[in-house]
Amino acid sequence: MMIAQLRQLGSQQQAIRTLLALGDQFLVSGTRFASTWMLARYCGADQLGRYALGFSVFILIDLLHQAFVSAPFNVFSQGLSEQQLKQYTGSSIVLVLLISVFGAIAFIAIGVHSSITGDEVLARVMYVLAIFVIFSLMREYARRYCFAHQHYKSVLTIDGMCSVLQLGAMYELLERNLLDSVSAHVCVGFASGLVLLLWMPIISRKIGFDRMNLRHSFQQNWEFGRWVFVTQVSNQMSWNVMQWIIAIYLSKEATGLYAGYLSIVFLSNPFVLGVANMLYPMLSLNY
Repeated sequence: MMIAQLRQLGSQQQAIRTLLALGDQFLVSGTRFASTWMLARYCGADQLGRYALGFSVFILIDLLHQAFVSAPFNVFSQGLSEQQLKQYTGSSIVLVLLISVFGAIAFIAIGVHSSITGDEVLARVMYVLAIFVIFSLMREYARRYCFAHQHYKSVLTIDGMCSVLQLGAMYELLERNLLDSVSAHVCVGFASGLVLLLWMPIISRKIGFDRMNLRHSFQQNWEFGRWVFVTQVSNQMSWNVMQWIIAIYLSKEATGLYAGYLSIVFLSNPFVLGVANMLYPMLSLNY
């Protein structure tokens, strides 16, 4: 009887975790779709195209984060002692900062090129992303940290606050006729930065640094993540590069139309990503 009750309780807890993971991914994807819709509806395909081009570069940088930080963290953080987990968390954050620096350099380089070729709006989009990339990547790290430890309510809180702040800021700018591709990315970075101000004091007690452990963690993450990176890049490049091809050979407006239709196709993503966010940490327990 006791075993049956425990199994029933475990099934109920698993069902709750599944609903929370799916709900969080619907929230994230819904926020992105709402942002896309607002830009398309009130700012035009041209502004949406520039917004999408900036986001496409961020996606490639985020692939570095997923492959060399998030995916290894899901696996190697399981079963560590409290002190080991603190050191590994500290090493992961250092790696996120390094990826952020690389991302900022990439955005600045693309911005300079865009300015030289005469597209000042796209250049400003890239410069804004160069400033806020660290906040966006750290917010993503906060999400993955909570997923790895199956703290689904914390993830939902982080993404819920970001969603309210981002869409609220975009709506306010829209009311003032200030919303465009540049200010939309400012809203994303602004929301991520404010939420991080609340999250960092909480996680700071769980962070430690050790120079020897830092080197070991980097090597371990590299050996694990390089294969993940190759796989993810091959999956993402088809639609990502297509946006730049359309922008170069057609127009930014055509890119916006492509991005708008693509956002509708991606409405199916929450099911796949939500389940994956829940399963990866669970499977890693048996790694």
